[in-house]
Amino acid sequence: MDSEQGNMLSHIISQLRPGADLSRVTLPTFILEPRSMLERITNFMAHPETLLPITEVQDPVQRFVAVTKFYLSGWHIKPPYAYPPSSLAHMQQLM
Repeated sequence: MDSEQGNMLSHIISQLRPGADLSRVTLPTFILEPRSMLERITNFMAHPETLLPITEVQDPVQRFVAVTKFYLSGWHIKPPYAYPPSSLAHMQQLM
C-alpha cells in the first residue's frame, strides 16, 4: 500500500468511533462514482493469484482470511483522478 492509500485509509478510520453516525463519515470521491458491474468484477479479478490457492486451505478461519484478502485486493484500483460531473449541454457541444 502506498502512502496515499495509507493516508486515505487512516483518514477514514479516524472518523470511526464507537456509536458514531456512519452517515457523517466522508468517503473519497472515487468510491462514490457509479461504475458498471463489469468494471467492479474486473477490479475484483485483478489478483487471481490470491484466489486460486484458497481451495487448498483446510482451516476455515484461514480460508476466510484468504477470501477477505482476495476481496479487499480489488479495492486498490481507482481512476487516477475524479471525473467532474458533466451537463448534457456540455456533452452535446463536445460531439
